[in-house]
Amino acid sequence: MSIVQNIESLYTKTQNQAGKIEFLKAVREIWLLGDQDLVRKVALFLTNTSGKKEVDTRDQLFGDVVLQIRRGLGLPTDQLTNQDFPSVSA
Repeated sequence: MSIVQNIESLYTKTQNQAGKIEFLKAVREIWLLGDQDLVRKVALFLTNTSGKKEVDTRDQLFGDVVLQIRRGLGLPTDQLTNQDFPSVSA
């Protein structure tokens, strides 16, 4: 799985941009299709590693979109909030 194979791209001093892009693609797939507990753990990890403490309005609006997509796919959303989808970029 790309998320495990490319985790080092977030920590290495040499910028492995391709690895980071693959990692973030996997994160976005988890947001849409992953188990709710996994989504929350990934969000916690990303928030912790980014040092970001407050949720941005854009993140909240994007989270609303992801929640609606999950509902449309018939996936559970009862344990998730729009804050579980922090913005990440390569």
